[in-house]
Amino acid sequence: MGTALLYGYTAPDNGDPGNMWAKWLRDNWERIVTHDHDGVDSAAISTAKTEIDLVAGDWVDMGDGTYRQLVTLVGGLTFNNTFFKFTDYSTEEEFFPTTEKVSANSFYVYVNDNTIDVALYCF
Repeated sequence: MGTALLYGYTAPDNGDPGNMWAKWLRDNWERIVTHDHDGVDSAAISTAKTEIDLVAGDWVDMGDGTYRQLVTLVGGLTFNNTFFKFTDYSTEEEFFPTTEKVSANSFYVYVNDNTIDVALYCF
């Protein structure tokens, strides 16, 4: 009775008794609340990251008060399937610059301060 799904979830079938529906609903909800993406109770999420340093001396003046640097991703990372975190290297504060995709594995980062060193983390 019931259909077993990935990671231990259960989907009730037509004809399953009502008391089973409530049990499976409770069990499924508990799995949703307590999962940790370890590949056993839910899909695994990698914590591997790549760090790329964008140094102040490499910003290119765009002539309109903005500066940009070209970033080329390595190790099979692609622009569309990568999460980016930008931090000011000196303060470690996260910020959100403008980005522009150039190709599947390269993009521009735009800032308005050419004295900033940036730590770019790619996940």
